[in-house]
Amino acid sequence: MFCSDNIDLSLKSDSYISFENEILASEDKKALHNSIDKLRDDYSTVLHLIYFEEMSYAQAGAVMNKSRKQVENLVMRARTTLRILLEKEGYSK
Repeated sequence: MFCSDNIDLSLKSDSYISFENEILASEDKKALHNSIDKLRDDYSTVLHLIYFEEMSYAQAGAVMNKSRKQVENLVMRARTTLRILLEKEGYSK
């Protein structure tokens, strides 16, 4: 019985850890979306198209009326700005 009690306890703690990780991941997603919403319009649009709509740079460029190179530059600047915002809010790599 002692062994089975230990197994039950470890299963409960594993499920609790999993639940806790899901909550933390959900909070991280909310923080990410909130920070993206704070970006200037072209930055938030390009990040949405590339990462959430899974468009290529060329496809995003067609939607935004920009060249592929302009989209690359926007993504780079948007990610840098987003990283700074997240760090200010206490998030880091």
